[in-house]
Amino acid sequence: MIRRLLSLPAWCLRQLRDLLIYFLLPLLCFLLPVRWAERLQFHLAGSSWFFRGLTRAAWTNALEFGVQMPEADWKRQYRLMHLLDAVDLWHGLFSSDRRIRERLVTVSGNWPDPAQGAVFLGTHLGVGTLLMRVLAAAGFAPRLIYRGELDRAHLGPTPVLYYYMKLRLYYMIRVCKGQAIRVGGAGLKLRDSMNQAHVGVIMVADSPLGAEVPDRLPVLGKFLPVPRRGLDMLAQAQATFVPYNMVWDPARRQRMLELLPAGRETDPEQMFARYAEHATDALARYGPQWRLWQVAHQVLVAANPVPEKS
Repeated sequence: MIRRLLSLPAWCLRQLRDLLIYFLLPLLCFLLPVRWAERLQFHLAGSSWFFRGLTRAAWTNALEFGVQMPEADWKRQYRLMHLLDAVDLWHGLFSSDRRIRERLVTVSGNWPDPAQGAVFLGTHLGVGTLLMRVLAAAGFAPRLIYRGELDRAHLGPTPVLYYYMKLRLYYMIRVCKGQAIRVGGAGLKLRDSMNQAHVGVIMVADSPLGAEVPDRLPVLGKFLPVPRRGLDMLAQAQATFVPYNMVWDPARRQRMLELLPAGRETDPEQMFARYAEHATDALARYGPQWRLWQVAHQVLVAANPVPEKS
């Protein structure tokens, strides 16, 4: 009992900090004119107290993997990625398509024909909160593949963070108009969506799994165990896929959706290889914005013992 009372001030401080980081400051950035907001966001991302724990763990891992970039610049990009996620939640909920198109997100590359549908193939990298809004404005009905309901126990004693994640889940389901695809038992829905006219499936296929999983992406000289069922289904469906990166462009200081050339694959092994190439290229060009830096040592493995297929 005494221990709980002694820990109460630290707990309250944590909730206040989370309230500032995930709600109040992002809301202020949303309400400000875009240029003012950009200056404030850039300033906040340079503050060492912003996302302190995540940034410390991420930078420690990045150093061990030989990252060649000034510490201050690397950390600013990493913090800014997380901050923009929170800011863009408000933009996603309340900003118009015109404001997003003209003031927030620059699109490079060519859109596929919405009438044919497409699978947008990404990675755990960058600032993708507004991707669903951008897809919808381009004529696609977005369908994000997601892992399901939040596990409050997994987040620990952090109610502010929990409700922030709940709001993100609500936003995602609303933009997808109830058609988001939940992992587990939704294989038929995913397969049907892949070739459906005017549907844009969003697949982030580098979700880390346990070390016993044989399918692995080469990452930073090691390997990331990942599920490949979605990629196999993509090849079997012979659906159009568009590799993309949605990132913060540090040179232009703006969000950028980079659409790479569309393709199709019928061979699952070739599809996996194409995705591995895309993931490797994305990490090489936008390294500080990789979302798995803080857990890199837990999810990356040293060997790639993929069993031979008979």
